[in-house]
Formats: sequence, structure tokens, C-alpha cells
Amino acid sequence: MDLNDPDVQQRIARFMASQSGRAVPRVALATQLSGGTLQENWRLDLQWPDDGHTGAYVVRTTGVSGIGGSATRAQEHAVLRSVAAAGVTVATPRAVCTDAQVAGSEFLVTDFVQGTAAPQRILRDAQAFGWGPSLAFRLGQELARLHRVRADAALEFLPPPEQGTALGLVAQYRHYLDTLDHAHPTLEWALRWLEAHAPAPQTTVLCHGDFRTGNYLVHEGTLSAVLDWELAHWGQPFADMGWLCTRFWRFGAHDKAVGGLAGRDVLYDGFESEGGTRPSPDAAHYWEVMANVRWAVISLQQAQRHLSGREPSLELALIGRQTCEMELEALDLIEHGPT
Repeated sequence: MDLNDPDVQQRIARFMASQSGRAVPRVALATQLSGGTLQENWRLDLQWPDDGHTGAYVVRTTGVSGIGGSATRAQEHAVLRSVAAAGVTVATPRAVCTDAQVAGSEFLVTDFVQGTAAPQRILRDAQAFGWGPSLAFRLGQELARLHRVRADAALEFLPPPEQGTALGLVAQYRHYLDTLDHAHPTLEWALRWLEAHAPAPQTTVLCHGDFRTGNYLVHEGTLSAVLDWELAHWGQPFADMGWLCTRFWRFGAHDKAVGGLAGRDVLYDGFESEGGTRPSPDAAHYWEVMANVRWAVISLQQAQRHLSGREPSLELALIGRQTCEMELEALDLIEHGPT
């Protein structure tokens, strides 16, 4: 999709008019937003002729290729509606279009929300203004609200919960490694450890799947929206916490486990304040090991997008080089145990 094309802009404007029952708006601004390796996001400002108001929206479209388990835009729109109803802070979903004739691929539309998702800027400002602990606490609250979502017909497209258990994830990652031409013995060893130490399944909850610094917006020190729901799935309660606390997503602030913002206890306090159950040290440790193994597998998948020739990309190739970082971190965590 190229929203620089006036014809595409007009078709989307007419689509928005059809969804709202209003006259066709004037396109006041169309500009691509930064970030996102799987999807494209465009800001689209529409001036409505009936009242002259200009609304700011985000048009989110499917990228050239994705990774396994990535939702379609229609599915992501359904997830957004469900989590918004549960009280999770997200951009209000407005419409979804599955007709590729409109803009070349399916897309969803949400309100535009002020804020930055740039990790370096978030961590810089958090350090300068002391926002880190309050943001980490808020992230814990958002996760607890997310876990209130229950299975219903609107989310029946999500994979069965068994795939989100510890052993289910081990089986998926092991299967993927078996499809590759080259062996990855460190990951195989880590998967064996995860298999041997797998906890009993807990109550299934909705997981974001990529809940980390870089996937939420911060405006003036306050979280303004959780972004990028294409990897949402049924899973275990502490999976998102483990992902958020991995060393890779601290962006150099390694003494602050929660996305470079604060220590783990602040996240757990926020989680408990919204009715969540605090993870044990063993559970937190296990899901951080799992998160590193998962990120290592995803980095291999991203590298394959480049190596396959379908999507030549320096960024994807560089992500693939980071596999060894997650392998090392998983080994360190296993060696040193819970903290």
C-alpha cells in the first residue's frame, strides 16, 4: 500500500465514508509512520465536510511477509475490540477492510494516538524525569487487564490454548528448528531444559505476544496506547512478563529488568493492583528463559525472510545475527537460576 498515491487516498476516504455513513472526507494528511518490520502504518488525517472536523487516524496494512502466527488485519481488529472492552489502553479501532481493491491489501483503521514508541527516547526521558517506575507499574496493570479477556466467538480464529502452554511452545520451536538446514545445538539444549522444567499449565489467558518497550506509546510520561497486536494468542499468564523482562528489550539499561524502566517488583506490584497473581521467582525465571529462546527462534525466522530472497532487507539480516545474543542469555539464566 502506498498512501502517497492520491487514488489510494481517495479510495480509503470513500471507504471511511461508507463505514461512518457520512459524506466523503477530504484527505488532509497522509504520511508513513516509522517502526514495524511486519506491518506498515500510515497516519491519515481526514477532514469531514459535515462538521469541518479533522480526524487523525492510523491505517495499518499488511507487510510483504510475516512470521508464523501473525494475524491478519481483520483478526487484529477483532483482538483490538476485545482488549479495548477489557480496559486495556489501545487506540480505538474504527474499521477494517478486507477488500484488496480498495488499497491493494487488507487494512485496519484506528484513531491516531499521541506519543512515541521509540525505545531510546522513552528510556532517555524516563531516566531524565523519573518516569520509569510509574511506567513499569502501569505495564503491570495493562497485563492484568489483558488477562481478563475470555474466549468468545469474536476470537475463535486464535490457535487452541494447548499451543500456548510451556510444552506446546517447546514443541513448536523444536519443530521449526528441524526445518532449517543448519543445526542450532544451543537452542536444542535450552529447549531440553525448558521441557524438563516445564510448569503445569495454568489458567489460559490472552497474551499480547510482543509486549515490550517499543510496542507501546508514551506521551508526557504516561502510557497512551499498547500497540501491535498481530501476535496475540492464548497462553500462560507470565509469558508476556518474561518477554518484557528479557535483556534484549532493555536497550542497554540492563539493571532495569522491565524494559529498561525499573525492577521486576514494580511490574509485579502493578499486576497485583489490578487483581493479577504475583509470579514466583521460579516462574518468572522460567518464562524469561522461554522468552529468550522464543526470540532466538523468531530472529532465525526473520533472517529466513531475507535469505529466502522474498524480502531482501539489511534490517532482517541484522536481526538474524542477534540469535547468538539470546542463546548466550538463555544459557546465563539457566546457569545462575532465579534472582
